[in-house]
Amino acid sequence: MNPKKLKIAVFIASFILFIVFLFFVDISKKLNYYNIDNSYNDSLIVQIKFKNSLDRKEIQLYYSASVNAKSHYTNDQRTKVFVNNQTADFKFFTKYIPILLRVSFDKNIKDTISIKQVSINLIDQNIDIDLTKFLAHPSIQVLKKKSDFIKIDLTPKNGIKYDPYIYLENPVYINKITTTEIILILIIISLLSFLISQLSVYLLNYKTSPESINSILLFLLIISLLFKEHWISKSTILIGLYTLFLFIKKKTKLKDINYYGFSLFFIFAVISLTWSTNIDNSLPKIIGFLPFIILPIWAKFLNSKIRYDIIFKYVGIIFMLISIATILLASFRFNSSHQMSEFYYHTLASPLSTNAIYISLLYLIIFLFDLFFLLRKKEKIEVFDFFTLTILFIYILLLSSKLIIILLIFSTCIVLYPSLKLRFKNRKLIRAGIVIISSIFLVIFLSHNNLSKRFDKVLNIEKIKEVYSLNEFGDTYMWNGLNLRLLQLRAFYDIETNDHFNSLIGVGLNNGQVLLNERYKYYKLDTGKKWEKNGGYLSYNFHNQYAQILIELGFIGFLLLIYLFYRLIVNAINSRNFLLFSIVFIFILIMFTESILVRQKGIMFFVLFPLIAIEVKKYIEQKELI
Repeated sequence: MNPKKLKIAVFIASFILFIVFLFFVDISKKLNYYNIDNSYNDSLIVQIKFKNSLDRKEIQLYYSASVNAKSHYTNDQRTKVFVNNQTADFKFFTKYIPILLRVSFDKNIKDTISIKQVSINLIDQNIDIDLTKFLAHPSIQVLKKKSDFIKIDLTPKNGIKYDPYIYLENPVYINKITTTEIILILIIISLLSFLISQLSVYLLNYKTSPESINSILLFLLIISLLFKEHWISKSTILIGLYTLFLFIKKKTKLKDINYYGFSLFFIFAVISLTWSTNIDNSLPKIIGFLPFIILPIWAKFLNSKIRYDIIFKYVGIIFMLISIATILLASFRFNSSHQMSEFYYHTLASPLSTNAIYISLLYLIIFLFDLFFLLRKKEKIEVFDFFTLTILFIYILLLSSKLIIILLIFSTCIVLYPSLKLRFKNRKLIRAGIVIISSIFLVIFLSHNNLSKRFDKVLNIEKIKEVYSLNEFGDTYMWNGLNLRLLQLRAFYDIETNDHFNSLIGVGLNNGQVLLNERYKYYKLDTGKKWEKNGGYLSYNFHNQYAQILIELGFIGFLLLIYLFYRLIVNAINSRNFLLFSIVFIFILIMFTESILVRQKGIMFFVLFPLIAIEVKKYIEQKELI
C-alpha cells in the first residue's frame, strides 16, 4: 500500500478506536474521579424526604468509610439531624470520602421515602452520585430508581427481620464535560492518531527479523511502564516467550550471557526462600523478580541494527502527549476546585494511577535518553525535538519530586557535558548552558511556588529532632517526606539490633513489612480503622532500598546489590558511557529515599534502562563507524 494512503487509513482507524474507547470508559466520570481530595474540607451529603409526618424531630443515619465494615453498625460512623418539613439533610464531614456508603434507618420508621440527593461536596463543587448504582437490603422495596433519586418503601416484608439499609459500592460520579473540554480531548485524540499513523509506516517498512520484533517489544515495554502493573506483566511475558524462542533457535549457551550481577542477585533471592519467615509472602515476589533473569538474556539479542534513536524519539513524543493530556485534565479539575495543587505532584499524576515519584523517575530517564540522541544527531535538529524535550523537562518540574529535581540537574550535566564537547567543542557554550539551567532552578527555588514550599516544609529542624526524641507520635502527628523516612531508618536500626534478627541473611523477600509494622505500632502511628487490615501507615515500606534489602536479604543481599552497581559503573567508565553512568547515579541516590525493588515498575526501571544504555552506546559507536 502507498505510504500516504497507509497513514490516512491508520489515522482514521486509530481516531475511531479512541472515540469508541472513550464511549465505553465514559471520560466524564474519569475526569471527576481524580478531583477527589482527601481532606477535612470534603463532605458527603444525603438528603431524604419522608412521605408521612414523623413523630420525632430528629433521626439518625450511619455511614461507613470501608467496604470491610459489617452490620450491625459496629464500626459505622453516625450522625443525628433535625427533620424539617418531612426532610432530613445529612452532611458528614469526613477525612476520607467513603468508598462504600450505607444509609441505615431507624427500625421503627415505616414509611415511603425518597433519597433526593447523594453527593460529594468538594471545595467549591458538588459531584452527584448515580443512585441507580446501589444495592439494597432484601426487606426494602424499590419503587422507583433514577440517577438523581431513589423512591423506597420501608415497610418490612413478611418473614424478613427488619434491618433495612442501602449502600453504594464504587459510586459513579456524574458531571457533564464542557464543550471546551470536548474540543481539547478531540485534539489529543487527533495527535495520538497522527503519531500512530507515522509510527505504523516505520514499523511496516521493517522486514520481519529478530531486530524488528525486538524493536516493537522494546517500544511496547517502555510505553507500558507509564500504566498499571498488569500492562508491564503482559509486555514482560511477550518478551520472555520471544527470548526463549530466540534462545532455542540460535542455540545460545548460558556462558554467552553477560550482566552476571543481575543473575546473581536473582539466584540469591531464590535461595532465600529456604529461610524465609513466610514463604507465602516471598514466592510471589520471586515471580516479580523475573526481569532480573529475563531482561539480561533478552539483551543478548539486542544488537546495533535496532534503531534506538527512532524508538526513543517516538517514546518521547508519546510521553510528551500524555504529559499534556494530564495537564489538561488538571486544568479541567482546576476550573471546579480552584486549587493550584491540581497541577503538582500526586494530583497531577493521578490519571496514570501511579505514584508521582515513579512517574517523574521514568520521565527523567526518557528525557536523558532523548537528550543523549539529540546531541548526537548528525542531521539538522528539528524544532519539534526541542519542543518534546522542553515539555518533558517542564513536566518533571511539575511532578515536584524533590530528589528527582536534584537528580535532573546533575544527570543532565553528566550527559550534557561530554555530548556538547563532542558536538561543538565549544567550552563557552557549555558553560553558558550550565549557567542558564542553574538560573532556572534558582528562580524556581527562590520564588513562592509549590516546589519551593515542598522544600521548605521538609527542612524543619525541630521536626527532625522530634523523630529521635519522641517514642510515641499518635494518630494526628503531621509527617512530611523527610521525617517519616528518618523514623523508618530508626525502625530499621531497632530491627537490626534485635537479638533474634539474623543480619547476615535477613527474613526473606517481602517479609520486612511485618517487622516494620510492629515498629509503627510501637511508636503509636496511625494504623487506620479497626476493620482495615493495612490502614494508616501499615502499608508504608522503608522508603530506603538499602534498608529494605538488609532486612529482607541480609548483608549478603546488600553486597550483591553493591556488586551489581560496581559492575555497571566499571562498564560505564571503561566504555566512557556517560548515559549509563548518569542512570546508575540516579538509581544509587533514589534508593536512599525509595524502595525501588518493592514495586514491579521499580524492578523494571532498575534492570531495563542500564541494559538499554549499554546497548545504545554500542549502537552509537557502530553508527559512527559506518
